[in-house]
Amino acid sequence: MSFFSFEFLVFFMLFMALYWSPIVKTAKAQNVVLLAGSYAIYGIWNFEFIPLLILFSWANFSLGRKVGSASLLQQKKNWKNLAVFFNVGVLFYFKYVGFYIASIASLLGYHDLNQIPNFYSIAIPIGISYFVFRGLGYVLDVYKRKTSPIEDWLNFFNYIAFFPCVLAGPIDTSGVFSKQSAVHRAFNAAKLNQAGVKFLWGLFKKLTISSACGNLANPIVSNCEQYSSFILLLAAFAIAIQIYADFSGYCDMAEAVAMVIGFEITRNFNYPFFSTSIVEFWRRWHISLTIWLTSHVFTPLTIAFRNLGNLGLFLAILINMIVCGIWHGPNITFIMFGILHGCFFILPLAKGKKISGKKNQVLESLNFRTFLRIVGVFCLVSIADVIFTSESPQKALHFIQNLLVKGWVRPIDLNFAMFYGSCIISAFILIEWLGRRKEFPLQNILPHRHFILRWCAYAFVIFLIGLTMQSSITPFVYQQF
Repeated sequence: MSFFSFEFLVFFMLFMALYWSPIVKTAKAQNVVLLAGSYAIYGIWNFEFIPLLILFSWANFSLGRKVGSASLLQQKKNWKNLAVFFNVGVLFYFKYVGFYIASIASLLGYHDLNQIPNFYSIAIPIGISYFVFRGLGYVLDVYKRKTSPIEDWLNFFNYIAFFPCVLAGPIDTSGVFSKQSAVHRAFNAAKLNQAGVKFLWGLFKKLTISSACGNLANPIVSNCEQYSSFILLLAAFAIAIQIYADFSGYCDMAEAVAMVIGFEITRNFNYPFFSTSIVEFWRRWHISLTIWLTSHVFTPLTIAFRNLGNLGLFLAILINMIVCGIWHGPNITFIMFGILHGCFFILPLAKGKKISGKKNQVLESLNFRTFLRIVGVFCLVSIADVIFTSESPQKALHFIQNLLVKGWVRPIDLNFAMFYGSCIISAFILIEWLGRRKEFPLQNILPHRHFILRWCAYAFVIFLIGLTMQSSITPFVYQQF
């Protein structure tokens, strides 16, 4: 059940009727309804793992309080280490043990795992990478005194199971959520309108843009030896935009749903394809994950390796990005993705360039030099995304090899799907560029005096979404993580 399914619409309408009803007068009552709704929708997705979600929430709630109440530093470290062991153990068991079993079985000659005596497959709970990072990040923040232990179990259990975010993030910090959860939320009609527009934009990205890019890229990737380098590069661009439109579209819808029930969650994307460096790209891409990794992986590593000088910094960057790759899954392609992005970080530093501490700034104008830097970063990201989405390293390298050695023009390359996809991609990039000063392009589109034109624009977006829904819709890319 996805955000744009009829089942979710029915659920959300019933949930809203109760959540905003006059009988739910206090923050605690709202939190009870919210937790029940979160478990209900997670149960529809993954009913057998609700006990795990409850146990996981209780364990991290208790560990956070133990870390916060410990009087001696060594006691704090011990409880913190136990939290790391528990959370990483849960993630490793459900997400990675199956991979290692399959790898060992393959080495032993078992190509069909069902041939192994007493073998059982390990089902992966939906959203486990996200709620594990939420739980572990909370305990680590308590240990570092960045936040206080949450005393209200209902507040914390909602933080872990919050249904707009449990499927695919963003990975908010506990402080962002708990402050809002502790107070009564009042219904806001203005926010409802803003949330509706944001949901529409996210839906448009997920259905229309992502599907068009997938329809363009998938046939080309499957038969890459038949196409010119130009078409293969176009497919690589389409893959990058597909991932962005798919994931950021989900996050926009999650933010909109959260906004309707009175919560502001972390903005996870900030026009990443207009970045002029890889450093800036990661500050704009999957922002909550970048913040989490910087706080809990990269910064501790730079402290641990500080006596190694630049070598220590390079190691910290490389390990951080490998962890980022492994977080997505145990596939070798994810590790390659992390290593490649680590190299993208390290190479400019090795040449003497420094990482800018400036916050992301809106590009007010576009000169030729800036344009080349944006295109360069986009090309690097696109190649990395080809590896990221490939089924195996061999297929990824086969695609890249053909990209590099094929001719740039061949007469049989172009077809309608490629032309349509190219037009959609070009229009999408243009819309994003024109809307880069806003949180999302449809925000406050056309002033109030252009009421009719504004609603015509909304109607056109809905029309395009409707056309896409007549065909097959791909599942969320990041749901698998």
